Amino acid sequence: MRGFAARECCTSLSLSQAGPASAAMKVLRSVIQQEGSERGDTDKTGGILVVQADASVSVPGDRPELNAVEIAAAYSSLSFGIGYYGNSIAKPKITILRKKREENGAGIDHFEAGIDLRTSCCSD
Repeated sequence: MRGFAARECCTSLSLSQAGPASAAMKVLRSVIQQEGSERGDTDKTGGILVVQADASVSVPGDRPELNAVEIAAAYSSLSFGIGYYGNSIAKPKITILRKKREENGAGIDHFEAGIDLRTSCCSD
């Protein structure tokens, strides 16, 4: 929160077509570098979860309907828990993400999922 990570993710998303995972990884990398240099910490772990929604155009008198969401997580910790659910998913999806590489916590891993809420399909 010190680095205004949520605001920076939204700004990055609005300025770039790279998507939520790219924005989350870019911002997390920046926050970790900034925090580490300011405080001299050796613990450079953290995580960011970004949700980008695609809503249909609203008609006066109707509320907009969500068509799809894209979720992305970027994390430098050894593990990062996430969960999501939508009306097109039979049951909630919950997982604990674990580091893929042995880098002593220095690297940033990510997760992405696109969820189409209009149909019964979901891609991870």
